Amino acid sequence: MKTIRMDFSNMWGPSDHFTVEYFLKCFPYLRPHYHFVIDRADPEFVFYSVYGYVEKLAPRATRLVWAGEAGDHFAQGGKMTPGVNQPGFYHYGITMAWDNHHDHHIYMPLCCLHLPLHNTGMVDLIRANGSRPAAKEYFCNFIYSNGNSRRRVEFFHKLSRYKRVESLGAVERNNDALAGSGYDTAGYRAKQAFQARCKFSIAFENTYFAGYTTEKLSDPLLAGSVPIYSGNPRVAEIFNPKAFINVDDFNSEEDAIDYIRAVDSDDALYESYLNEPPFRGNTVPERISDAAYVDFFRRVLG
Repeated sequence: MKTIRMDFSNMWGPSDHFTVEYFLKCFPYLRPHYHFVIDRADPEFVFYSVYGYVEKLAPRATRLVWAGEAGDHFAQGGKMTPGVNQPGFYHYGITMAWDNHHDHHIYMPLCCLHLPLHNTGMVDLIRANGSRPAAKEYFCNFIYSNGNSRRRVEFFHKLSRYKRVESLGAVERNNDALAGSGYDTAGYRAKQAFQARCKFSIAFENTYFAGYTTEKLSDPLLAGSVPIYSGNPRVAEIFNPKAFINVDDFNSEEDAIDYIRAVDSDDALYESYLNEPPFRGNTVPERISDAAYVDFFRRVLG
């Protein structure tokens, strides 16, 4: 097994707090192929994210950027100082830029990293024969901590005029069932358990960008709650459009809500959404499969 000396930079927290074990939780399919060790002084591979300016130049290292945010961060290059990007700084990129087909770039929606962090994976979105979702006790949920995206907050209020929507996050909270839950695996499991009790889940992204699909969609699909989605204009090329209601397909939000009301009042129509697998053909698309990412990392790491 090949040993790779690695380090981290520009992470979603102090870079020196990130460990090999955390990295392998994000990319568990690398365990059989590589042995990673931290080398702060002279790494041969540096894993960058996009939360801040470049901390480590690492001129002798292979530099890879991973971005869970909208944008083509690989093409933009390293953020060196305010207003200054260095194109070509990253040798490889894993981002949500759907339309970037560079040989050194691969597309990855956030759920491909988010699910493994909580001890599950994309294959868990595959429906087993005879599986049945949990009984539904609530109409819909809304679970958000970021109130800056006003459109989804306004949609929550519009839909609430029809029926009560359970809001369990920091934004517009009206239900304390998840109060005190964190972003760790225990909090994620609690969120999943509640979503499973809801017929619908509001699943609006905070940004509209081709390829930008986060756990907002995959979480309710995994829980067996029909997502009410808005966001990525290319979402139907990854996820099965028959498994969720895409608000962006309607002429207006009012038309979308009229349709949600119709689905809510028609058991057969509702079941038709609930019974659809998250992926067409009940198969993880090759573009976001573990095998595709293993092949990509083999090009990065040798």
